[in-house]
Amino acid sequence: MTPRAAFIFPSQARFRGVSGTLIEVQPVRRGLGNTNGDIMNRFSAWVHQRGPRAYREGLAILGWFLTVVGWEPSLRNLLVVATWAQLGRFKSEMLASSPSDRLGRIVAAAQEGKRWSSDASFAVIARGWDEVIESDSIGGVREASTHYQSFAAQAPGRYGQVRGLPELLGQISAAHQRMLAAFLDDLDGYVDPYAYLGQQSVYPAPCVGISYLPGPDGGIEWVDATPDDLHPAIDFDSALTLTAITELADAIFLPGETSLQESGRYEIRARLDLEAIRII
Repeated sequence: MTPRAAFIFPSQARFRGVSGTLIEVQPVRRGLGNTNGDIMNRFSAWVHQRGPRAYREGLAILGWFLTVVGWEPSLRNLLVVATWAQLGRFKSEMLASSPSDRLGRIVAAAQEGKRWSSDASFAVIARGWDEVIESDSIGGVREASTHYQSFAAQAPGRYGQVRGLPELLGQISAAHQRMLAAFLDDLDGYVDPYAYLGQQSVYPAPCVGISYLPGPDGGIEWVDATPDDLHPAIDFDSALTLTAITELADAIFLPGETSLQESGRYEIRARLDLEAIRII
């Protein structure tokens, strides 16, 4: 893992968190009903002022971007930008695949007078921005998917000694393929926060877990709270394993923290007998 790569993943995490938050706002709004606008306003204010740092930073970047390109700050426009920003080809583009780098190049073009219509379809917008950065975002998604499918298919032979890991990688691959199919089948539906509520059946279902602190000297405990009628793409136990891997992997990508990078890498190797780069 190169030092430059350490800066890409925190940037990616900001936009993943923002995308999830924007989508989750709609079920919350529907649950509260139209008469509880004050509660929604308070919730939005909390996210912007006191929410998780990654969310606040991501929203600030997206809001600034929309101002520069002359778009209204609608949920749909925010999702269009956040989605396209995450479609970089990390394997071949490295630093240029960073969401911040991709958006930065669009900002530079906008400051030179280039403009794009927010009323256009996502495919048209993506093509226009791809021309600026000389890339193929949708093609990159397909390419990355094919690469991961191959990796997951080899997992039983390569990582069979790590209990549960081949099955986990297979579940992730299956969920990814389903999500990719839904994305490619309806690009505009994917970036429409309102259409999502009526299309949830086409996306992989998640498991549901509740975390709590058992006591002053105890660690975090997790309880499976997945409803009986929900059939998650990744089961609860596997999701816990994935969470543990993610927490270890995150330690590698803290910019400037060399000691944490080394610690994270050694810990993953010691616990899972894997190289960190393969987890990411």
